[in-house]
Amino acid sequence: MNWILICFALFICILHSTAANDIAHGVGSFLFDGIFSVSDESTKRINYHSGFLMAEAMKFAVEKINNNSDLYGYKLDINAIYDVSSTNTLRNKILSTFLEKIPFIIGPYSSQSTFIAGILTTTFEQPTFSYSARYTDFPLVGKEKILRTVPSNSFQIQAVLDLIKKLKWNYLSVVSSYGYDGEADAEKFILRLGEIGVCLAQRVDIPKNPSQITFDEAVENLDILETNKDKSRQNGLVFFTNNNDSYNLFSAIKRNNKTKRFLIICLSGCANYKENTEGNEEAVEGTLSLDVVQLEIPEFKEFVYRQKPNSLSAEYFNKTWENIFRCSLNPSVFPTCSGNEKLGDIIYRSYIPVYLVMDAVFAVADALKFFIHYFCSRSQFWMSLEKHCVINAADRNDFATKIFEILKLMSYTDGTLEDIYTPLVRINRSVQYNIYQFRLTTNGQYENILVGNWKIKRPFLNESVEETFLYQKQDFWLDHYNETNSNHSELLPVAKCSDECLPGYIAVNHKDLQKAKCCWNCIKCPRNSISVNNNCYACKKTEMLVNNECVNIPEVKSIFSDAGRTLGCFSILMVIGLLLVFFVTIMFIRHNNTRVVRCSGRDLCYMILLGLTMLFVSPMAFMSRPSTTVCIMRGAFPGISFLMCYAPLFLRAARIHRIFIRARMTISRPALISPQSQVFVVLGIVGVQALLASVWFTSKTPGPDFVVSSGGDSITVQCTGDESAVAMFVNLALSAFFVLLCTILAFKTRLFPKNYNEAKFIGVTLYITCVIWSVFLPAYYLTAGKGVYIRECLISILCISIGYVTLFGLFGQKVRLLIWPDNAANCEREMISFSKISGTILEKSVEKNLISGV
Repeated sequence: MNWILICFALFICILHSTAANDIAHGVGSFLFDGIFSVSDESTKRINYHSGFLMAEAMKFAVEKINNNSDLYGYKLDINAIYDVSSTNTLRNKILSTFLEKIPFIIGPYSSQSTFIAGILTTTFEQPTFSYSARYTDFPLVGKEKILRTVPSNSFQIQAVLDLIKKLKWNYLSVVSSYGYDGEADAEKFILRLGEIGVCLAQRVDIPKNPSQITFDEAVENLDILETNKDKSRQNGLVFFTNNNDSYNLFSAIKRNNKTKRFLIICLSGCANYKENTEGNEEAVEGTLSLDVVQLEIPEFKEFVYRQKPNSLSAEYFNKTWENIFRCSLNPSVFPTCSGNEKLGDIIYRSYIPVYLVMDAVFAVADALKFFIHYFCSRSQFWMSLEKHCVINAADRNDFATKIFEILKLMSYTDGTLEDIYTPLVRINRSVQYNIYQFRLTTNGQYENILVGNWKIKRPFLNESVEETFLYQKQDFWLDHYNETNSNHSELLPVAKCSDECLPGYIAVNHKDLQKAKCCWNCIKCPRNSISVNNNCYACKKTEMLVNNECVNIPEVKSIFSDAGRTLGCFSILMVIGLLLVFFVTIMFIRHNNTRVVRCSGRDLCYMILLGLTMLFVSPMAFMSRPSTTVCIMRGAFPGISFLMCYAPLFLRAARIHRIFIRARMTISRPALISPQSQVFVVLGIVGVQALLASVWFTSKTPGPDFVVSSGGDSITVQCTGDESAVAMFVNLALSAFFVLLCTILAFKTRLFPKNYNEAKFIGVTLYITCVIWSVFLPAYYLTAGKGVYIRECLISILCISIGYVTLFGLFGQKVRLLIWPDNAANCEREMISFSKISGTILEKSVEKNLISGV
């Protein structure tokens, strides 16, 4: 192909080098026939834009060439413009053109009709130019493809794919007309939908001779979505249809009250043409039309404005005039036309691509000039004796084949003529499509608004469509839709099978493999789970779900965690208690061998002091944030601390009780456990408590547990088992048992003798202890489920209050005697009174037993 272009370029250079006066001029006109679909006999409609305006563009182009281009004495002329709307009429007119030896045909008007015409005209070797046939893969006719001015359908399909991708559509249906008018293009388009991740809902093919029922059924079948709750769930349609089918589809949509059910992209600019939208405006509203870019030609607008019917007017012109103005050029039922009517803005639209017709006429003029320049040159031997050019413009056989060869050299590899406006000048252009939306504007009129543009450079004639896509980058822009639309026209929604799943939902794809990519059902994730990459992930126990994100639940801090009155009060009481215990211990150690300490049972007193120290320390475990160590301390410390106090106290009370019981019956000393043995007994009792706690901890090791509130908006950290009645029983049951025993013994010794001081203090201490326990236990169990921190506070209060009661009750009097020994003469006087006990023997026996045994 490259060598042909080089030869053609050299040929043009040679032509330019020849002076104009060396060219013999000729006489005659090269004739054109036009084939346009101006009217539709079946529907009695006039195709104002796709038919009438195109025919006028042919007349304008011929006039422009004759006025502005020198064809060396020759002219262009129109033999006839045929209004053709059926296949049979098309065949007859082409045959008539052949018989009349008309060399050039502009038209016909669609891919299907062009294919039919191409078989005949190629057979007759007659150059024919289609201004609307986009389909390129026609079967080869005479080894040559049909010449046309409209870009290849491959560009248009790519533009539509880019538009759909830009609009974020993922689910659509395709409607196509019969044969090459849409069916073949639709197949190419559908094969490429997977490239942009779009699923095909269904395909509807309009048959060759459709009826009204055909279109009604098609519209009903295309309405595949069950509901219309959301405009984003409208049906997306792509029309690969001819004008007649487009009109009938819009009419069926309106007729079946489905004007708000479809989002339509219409190829070939179907919504741009008045004949398709007139009467169907509500159904067409919102439709996007894709058509080749029309360059504004002011001369053509003026040409259209000045056209009027006359005695030489073609039939199609008169018919259109009468239809527009509802008047008659001949006597009829309509009033006679006044002659003052003007087409004006009624028929003219700047976005109708009329230059596609003009390009065909301009290309013929260029080819003719090339041929005349060469053939009629004085240097040619056949022109040496001729005054005029020997080309007979009326004899098609003289030049038709040669002109056709030149036109092929002026065409791209797919048969598309290069855009030419000035003869002999090649203009590299881009394939460009404008995207319009049919809207109801604020002035109450329906208009096509330019909303987008698609273009790609195509600079070389020998570059195929595939090479263009490979090496050239397409450019695409899409304006934001007008936000000032009327209430009937909104921003273009998205056509999709299923709405995007909300946060917290996952998509379960459709069972149909072809639709699984675009269609799904949204299933809610389990409670407190998020959706990520279409999978559900559970939040942690310490997290809650907020806007499909797992965020940490706010932790409700313990009442001790705030540096406020509660923490300060408990801390002060604990410190004071520990200091007092420390003070008493120092006093006892210092006076360890005094009569007061020895009479008190010093070994057991030290055990009790150790228990008191643990009691005052125990609240620290409940004031600290739970950890494994803290939880073990919470589980073990209170029970062991209480036993460290009550077990020695029980042994002390039991010892006193036995001494007095024995003193009543005999003066002999009762058999008593040694002080060292009492220590081991206490340690054994405490060991039992520790063993019980260890068994419980082994079966279920205590540790921090995060407890979420019923509303899920807060979290508390507590130890496992804090709410357990079993854990509470293991901790305090043995302590409560010894408290009960101590109280019983204290009650029994209250009269042995009545004013025996130590027994009195033990009794008072235990009575108060019982009152505290009787208040604590119901309060503790009644707060179940009302907050673990309340129980922490109760246990802390219990430990501190019991600690103070025990400390003052058991050691207050003893410390007083140690500090002020002059106030008491001796141990006997402070510890026992014999005023009401008769008998010297008993007195001596009690004294002996107390001093030696206690």
